[in-house]
Amino acid sequence: MKTMAILGDSYSTYEGYIPQSYEYWYGHENVLANDISKVEETWWYQLCHKLDYELVINCSYSGSAVCYTGYPEMDGEKTSFITRMHDEFSKLIKSSKVPDCIIIFGGTNDFWANSPIGEICYGFKTKEQLFSFAPAFCYIVEYMKKYFEKSRIIVVVNDEITSDICKIQKKVCQDLGVSLVELNNIEKQNDHPNKLGMSQIADQVGKIMESLI
Repeated sequence: MKTMAILGDSYSTYEGYIPQSYEYWYGHENVLANDISKVEETWWYQLCHKLDYELVINCSYSGSAVCYTGYPEMDGEKTSFITRMHDEFSKLIKSSKVPDCIIIFGGTNDFWANSPIGEICYGFKTKEQLFSFAPAFCYIVEYMKKYFEKSRIIVVVNDEITSDICKIQKKVCQDLGVSLVELNNIEKQNDHPNKLGMSQIADQVGKIMESLI
């Protein structure tokens, strides 16, 4: 069976399917207005079932930004994609487990939280630079390319992002040779994909995954 790993935010969470200390948005009792009621309805569960993948890591945290600057009420550095990537994906490196596919699905909270954009920067980056989206996103993709050379890396861009964040993701993926999925017309409730939206994500990401098999 092929394996999949996810680095994401609330769109990829589900209670009990992420590290225990991580905050989730989707769960068995979702008090917010959304019709997702079971894990089988999430986009990633649908993909794993359809394409015969095993999910080995779901490193997703609700409300998390890619960079170190997130919402004022959260510790942006602790919950960032960068910190969680080091915490969870380092375990795969140490165990020599290489996922067949790694999906990076983020940028939404950087957009909503108005995190600094910064400039695309490859190679060495200072910690100060990682408080901005562009260098932080570069850092993540470069890390994945370096330590998971044999993995198929796919970046998913939320259709709700209308700032330069989307342009940066497209440019970095093009420069570094990483697959990109720009989501289109995803149905949402309370700013999060509902049942139909999850199926739409699964279909749109699945097309890229199928082409890479």
